[in-house]
Amino acid sequence: MSVDEPTPRATTDGLTRISFYSVLSGLPRLAPLPFVDDWARDFLRRRLLRELVATRPFELSEPAIRHLAGGSDAPTLQGCLTGCLSVAALKTALYIVKVVARSIFRKILFFLAVKDVVDTAAETWQIGFLLRLALDRGDLTRDEPVAVGRVRAAIEATCAEVDTRIIEGHLFRLLRRSPRQLLHAARRLGRTLTSLRRRSRETGGRADTESASLGLDNDPFLGHVADELGHDMATDTAYLRELETVYLRNLGIA
Repeated sequence: MSVDEPTPRATTDGLTRISFYSVLSGLPRLAPLPFVDDWARDFLRRRLLRELVATRPFELSEPAIRHLAGGSDAPTLQGCLTGCLSVAALKTALYIVKVVARSIFRKILFFLAVKDVVDTAAETWQIGFLLRLALDRGDLTRDEPVAVGRVRAAIEATCAEVDTRIIEGHLFRLLRRSPRQLLHAARRLGRTLTSLRRRSRETGGRADTESASLGLDNDPFLGHVADELGHDMATDTAYLRELETVYLRNLGIA
């Protein structure tokens, strides 16, 4: 296969589902959940990978899935402090909104919140696309530690090299249209994930928690955003080709 062309399925199949999980992974950033949002991001990336693997003639172990999806369930001290400080800063900012210039500050705060959602979602999209690419190419054909580590290293290097501004641009355009629907979806997901997080801690991360329904697959707003983002990204063939080319080079093929 030439590295000058995207894989046959790279611009057609599955981008809507990748887009759906990408947006979901960013939504917890809208909720003041400093101990949950990073866990939620990683949790949703693992769910995406499980869906990508579900149609393959092999399975990946839980350690392999966690390694490939990246992240960590355990919040770091820095993350907790940052989250707590972020909540305190947000409360202070909201007070200023009420007292000083309500409409202006609300717009600024919403823009900053959406930017956080977009940054996380764009990163997830890039990771999801590269994981799907690795599966389509056959870089992962079995649960083998060397192959898993090699693919994960190539994905990390590729994400560090190829920026996400194109994905971010599409996401900003789609998400800023419907702030109320965006906040509503974030609240719904936040409630579900908080419950799942609690159950996961109680059961020691049992598999049924990982596969539990999120109740958002039929959400019209999220479905529309996922469809639009998937379509937009499918037409950005130059960007997809760049991702593939850099990934192959980091994998040691190109």
